[in-house]
Amino acid sequence: MLFLPGISGGGTLILIQYAVSCRYGVLKREKTQEDRDMKKRIVSLLMAVLMLVTMLPVTAMAEELTTTDPTEEQVVSGETTPDPAEEPETPEEPEQPDQPGEPEEPTQPTVPQEPEQPSEPEWELPEFPEVLSQEAYITPVKDANAPDPCDSFEWKEIGDGKMPFMYNDGMLFDDARSLSTDIAKASIILADRAYAGKDEIGTMLKSMGYKCLDNGETYDKKTNIYDNDTVAFRIAYKKVSYQGEEYILYCVTVRGTPGSAEWYSNVNIGTTGDHKGFHIAAKTVYDRIVEEIEKDGFPDEYTKIWITGHSRGAAVSNIVAGWLNKSAKCCPESLFGYTYACPEVSKNADTSYMNIYNFNNLGDPVTAVPLEEWGYKRNGQDVDLPLDHLDNLQQRFKSYVGEEYKATTTTDDYVTMISSIIQSEESAQEPKCKLFLLFLGWILGGRNDSINDLVALADYVVSGKLAELIIDTGDIFGLRDKLSQKKKNIEKMITFIDTYLDEVQGMNDEEFEQFCAEHRDEIAELEKAVEDEIRDYSSFASARELLIVQLLENGKFEDIVVAATNFLLDSDGKILSAFRHGHQQETYILWINSMYGGCSGWYGNEWVNTVEIPNTRTISRSAFADCSRLTNIRIPNTVKLIGESAFSKCYALKEVTLPISAEYVALSNSFTESFLDCTGVQKITYTAGDGSVFNHGNANTLPRYAYRSLTTVVYEEGITEIPEYALYRSRQNADDICCSNVTSITLPSTLKKIGTVAFRGCLRLKEIAIPESLESIGNSAFSGCSSMASATSLKNVKSIGGGAFYGCSSLKEVDISSLTEISDAVFSNCSSLASIVIPNVVKTIGASAFSKCYGLREVTLPISAEYVALSNNFTESFFDCTGVQKITYTVGDGSVFNHGNANTLPRYAYRSLTTVVYEEGITEIPEYALYRSRQNADDICCTSITSITLPGTVTKIGAVAFRGCSGLKDIVIPGSVESIGISAFSGCSSLKEANISNLTEINNSVFFGCSSLASIVIPNAVKKIGESAFSNCYGLKEVTLPISAEYATLGGESFLNCIGVQKITYTVGDGSVFAHGNANTLPRYAYRSLTTVIYEDGITEIPEYALYRSRQNADDICCTNITSITLPSTVKKIGTCAFNGCSGLADVYYLDRESQWENVKANTATGNTPLLNARIHFVQDGDINGSFGAPDVNDVQCLYTYLASGDILGAYKNNAEMFTSLADVNMDSTVDVYDLQLLYENVCSGRT
Repeated sequence: MLFLPGISGGGTLILIQYAVSCRYGVLKREKTQEDRDMKKRIVSLLMAVLMLVTMLPVTAMAEELTTTDPTEEQVVSGETTPDPAEEPETPEEPEQPDQPGEPEEPTQPTVPQEPEQPSEPEWELPEFPEVLSQEAYITPVKDANAPDPCDSFEWKEIGDGKMPFMYNDGMLFDDARSLSTDIAKASIILADRAYAGKDEIGTMLKSMGYKCLDNGETYDKKTNIYDNDTVAFRIAYKKVSYQGEEYILYCVTVRGTPGSAEWYSNVNIGTTGDHKGFHIAAKTVYDRIVEEIEKDGFPDEYTKIWITGHSRGAAVSNIVAGWLNKSAKCCPESLFGYTYACPEVSKNADTSYMNIYNFNNLGDPVTAVPLEEWGYKRNGQDVDLPLDHLDNLQQRFKSYVGEEYKATTTTDDYVTMISSIIQSEESAQEPKCKLFLLFLGWILGGRNDSINDLVALADYVVSGKLAELIIDTGDIFGLRDKLSQKKKNIEKMITFIDTYLDEVQGMNDEEFEQFCAEHRDEIAELEKAVEDEIRDYSSFASARELLIVQLLENGKFEDIVVAATNFLLDSDGKILSAFRHGHQQETYILWINSMYGGCSGWYGNEWVNTVEIPNTRTISRSAFADCSRLTNIRIPNTVKLIGESAFSKCYALKEVTLPISAEYVALSNSFTESFLDCTGVQKITYTAGDGSVFNHGNANTLPRYAYRSLTTVVYEEGITEIPEYALYRSRQNADDICCSNVTSITLPSTLKKIGTVAFRGCLRLKEIAIPESLESIGNSAFSGCSSMASATSLKNVKSIGGGAFYGCSSLKEVDISSLTEISDAVFSNCSSLASIVIPNVVKTIGASAFSKCYGLREVTLPISAEYVALSNNFTESFFDCTGVQKITYTVGDGSVFNHGNANTLPRYAYRSLTTVVYEEGITEIPEYALYRSRQNADDICCTSITSITLPGTVTKIGAVAFRGCSGLKDIVIPGSVESIGISAFSGCSSLKEANISNLTEINNSVFFGCSSLASIVIPNAVKKIGESAFSNCYGLKEVTLPISAEYATLGGESFLNCIGVQKITYTVGDGSVFAHGNANTLPRYAYRSLTTVIYEDGITEIPEYALYRSRQNADDICCTNITSITLPSTVKKIGTCAFNGCSGLADVYYLDRESQWENVKANTATGNTPLLNARIHFVQDGDINGSFGAPDVNDVQCLYTYLASGDILGAYKNNAEMFTSLADVNMDSTVDVYDLQLLYENVCSGRT
């Protein structure tokens, strides 16, 4: 609209309306040379109109000519425009008042019909099912045991700029009706990148694995003041398989207003209650999404839709998401709507949707419009950015943007300002309010449009002088300055008039002319302003009225301009920092990243000391890097990934809680480890996370950087495994890094496995409670924990790796009762370990397993367990276990580890070992059990052993098994022993007795050197006695041996140097007689000490040289000290010189009646004179035990036993015939109870 000056002195305004084709403009007209004649004035006015028409573009003229006949009447402001061909009536001169008063505000003329504009896009609400699903309103109940969908897909870091984010397809398989912090972090970056251009957002979507469905043509759409209800967006998709089913994922990014004419659409509220500009744009996006869904043909339950945007993009996304909730095109749990800086979009929005999340800065004015008090709202849930992150945001904003953050924490002032200008929703359609909104749109993005186009579009009426001013001004900032200057000029002219008005009133024409000459410049400026000649007092006074009208009009227009600029602009014409900072994408990025541990979210924060991170799956790159005062951080159990440098250089960090499953950067060539230089951490608490374990391996973990400060590590309940290298770092070409100051490690009752070198080098760890659930400990897990005194209890641990407790020099006891194998070096250098019980099921014991356990006193191990006993590099299983005092061998698997002549446990404990116990079930004692023979060095014997316990199940004692056990005093060799190997007891000089009752053969040197052995009973079944079997048994006093047993008598004599034997008892053996001849027999060595020789009944022959040794070139050896010989009743022959030289023989006890003695003498060979000269003792009837005395109670007992069991006791156990003849007391040729009765009576009465 253009106002031209009126033709009357009273300032009547004439309105002329015209149109333009594409831009509406008010053109400056040339100044008319006024004529005092009214006719000339009208003609010049019409000429000006014609001039304006001819200055329009050709297309505009063509359009005008087709619609309007210049000769027809033009209706302007309800009046008829005069025909230039007709002479108008001369108006009456106004009455000149004595003093001009303030004129009334001119009435705003009626707005004429606008010329035809480009038509607005038509739109309708989408059609929805009659019955809408209620699923979108339901808050889901998460199943804690449900698998995490993200575990089925790969995590990727997306974006190569300063603000990357982590993406995983599994995020879209969460229930959309619960807020996802990971989607929130990703969405704001996508919303921001949407501004960068179609190629940039397309590249980002491609890096996420998506394929764009378009070429970004919506980004190429040109907008202008009349065509701006559009929006740029991209739709991308990908198909994925999950749990055996195929799904389609859509990602929709909607761009906000990029400083373009779309801002006019943003302020186009409309009149329907649905924001018109947003809804027209949203319909385009919605229709395209629905088109693609229908074309792809996936069922709604296999369709995932993710839509996001910022500002205008947020509004469109919010509307589209709301429509999709109603459309049944996808399930509500599969629709993810995430918006940022979203305006209020509609009075009809549904705030109950649980799958749309609107993140709003409380100080962002865009989120407050259209005003909530008008009934406008957003679909879904509003998430106000929390003010407790404001300080961090301010720091990050300054660092990231380079400006001080100026936004407020409330939109109240903005709402108040808007309300003062636009007092109601209805008033928003008033021209001044529409113009205000259009001015805001121009400031924010439509600066290519002329101001007069905005005036026309707002239907705002201006006069000619103001129109000229608008035409002459290209932008609102210059317009504001010109309006201000014009106001000053008008006020100055009014002041000029007021100063001289009274004076001028009395002037005649000549005086007035003189006055005008004197004030030529002021009068010229005044005439220019009112576009009329100042010729007298009347025109001088009328000018004042016209100026006041201009001043009022100018003021109203200036108020709108100033309101718009003050609302958005600072004194330099720049968008107010408070407005810009509250709304811009960077603010939302920084705030979201601060809330949810996004990229650089707290980077460089200088004041925060504790941060509680909400549930999220990822903590992004540099999220908390350089937080110089951060002392405590709790990483939620949901976190799966921690990015590069996430907590780098948090030097003040003291306590960290993080999931043991969370994967973080622990090895980098560019010093980007997640916990780089967190050197002050004192306590780490690991939570269970998702149940898995981050196996970081030998890397720069958090404990690696905190190794000097870390004292406490807690593994919470639910954790089942502790990873390898948990608190340890091995380095090449540098010292290994150990958490040597850790004093406390807490393990959960759910723990099953401790990984390799997990706690290696924790030098100050004194005690650790091993839970009963633990099943496995890895290699070197506790190696070097030199202060650890107790590791109770390992009783359920089934596997312990090599070196697991190596160097635990304070460890005193362990329970390893569930192990089946002992690994290499597992307890090596555990110098305080006092006892160890190796389970019966253990089959192997590794190299150096108990090496250098100097404090070991008691060891229990299976006799079947194979261990390293011979090595060229000192790796024997029990190397240097020099303090063991007691060894208990268990049965094991029933076999025996035949280690041979090797460095066994007893070999190293030979000085300290006193007791060896072989438990029941063991059947064999292996060779070299307690002995080590060495070349070029002294043999090693367990000289300190005093006690060896053999089980009743043992049948074999291996060669040299107990050789050299010179301290052994007692050993009960059970009757089950059937074989004793060569030298088995050789050198057992303290051994006093040995039971070998079940042997059939006695090997060489078995009891060689057993100088304390007092008696030996060689079983009747023994057929052979090996060389030196009893050699050097100087203490031997009594020997019982079968007369049939062959033994060495010439070279390696079996009884060499058995010089103390006093009594020899020969048993019947196998019935034969060992014909040793003239040799070094047992009696030959015992000739000085031997006093008694007994040949048991059953023996039929006394061999030659039985007690005599004839020597060449030396004196014969005779048993001169023998005083008593017992001969059996069964003897038939006495060999040559059997008793030759037995000069001391006094008594011979013949186990038969005197009547039989003559037969003996008759069969006695020569050289037995001492026998024949001795006193002969015979048995009598009733002496059934062969005691050569009167019958006594012993005889009664023998007879009773015989009658009861058939067993024969006493001297006749091998001669039943002799026994029964003596037992037939009543001589009835039958031995029965009557004989017992008679014998008993005789004994009781003393009768014979």
